[in-house]
Amino acid sequence: MLTQTIWWITNALEAIIIGRAAQQKFIKTYPMFYVYLTYVLVESILRYYIYVRHPAYYGPFYWSTQLLSVFLGYGVVWEIYRQALSRYPGALRISRNALALIFVVVVFRVLLSLLWGGVSSLPQTTAELERDFRAVKAFLLLSIAGVMLYYRIQIGRNLRGMMVGYGFFIGTSIIILTLRSHFGDQFQIWWQYLQPAVYVFVLLAWCVTLWSYQPNPEPDVEPRIEQDYQSLVQATRQRFRQIRAHVGRTVRP
Repeated sequence: MLTQTIWWITNALEAIIIGRAAQQKFIKTYPMFYVYLTYVLVESILRYYIYVRHPAYYGPFYWSTQLLSVFLGYGVVWEIYRQALSRYPGALRISRNALALIFVVVVFRVLLSLLWGGVSSLPQTTAELERDFRAVKAFLLLSIAGVMLYYRIQIGRNLRGMMVGYGFFIGTSIIILTLRSHFGDQFQIWWQYLQPAVYVFVLLAWCVTLWSYQPNPEPDVEPRIEQDYQSLVQATRQRFRQIRAHVGRTVRP
């Protein structure tokens, strides 16, 4: 009864957040975030239907939809980076390339595990991919938080709520998964309540912080992040010129 109550509450909160953004016409401002939230809502309803009407197909359906959820969740991290660095095209460009490279590396590593042993089924593949991506997401969220603190980049209530809420969800998920791995089946009864309860808390925070549109404020003093980016570009180009010159001298007869 308690788990079903939590399930209905999460669905209702997700629908409220999405509906409010559509009503206030800022849903397209944060496309990846709302695509992810919409998918989670639809996925939850379809899972319930499959579980009740076709229980034999629930397992394969759950893990298939969970795999796509892992990928879309990574898009939320990109949304946070894109919004935080929207005024700094150079820093945004290098962040986009770094996030794309990390995504490819993680997926490639899991595929290698699938092909050459260690992972032999869709549930194991999805679980390993989800575990790795949660660790990567936590690192990336801490990184962008550090960049914003270092350069004193100001953000609005929407982005702050999105970032803190998703960061809290990822952080607590890693802790809960670690506890479950350590204590095993003894922790199962707590697992089925803790994770949904944490998600309800996150949704409530998003209801408050995303109730109306609030863009990032204009900075009082322009951060030097773009200057540092240009300095990095110049230093990298100079280093490549030196390498080319060295290689040319080496291969020249």
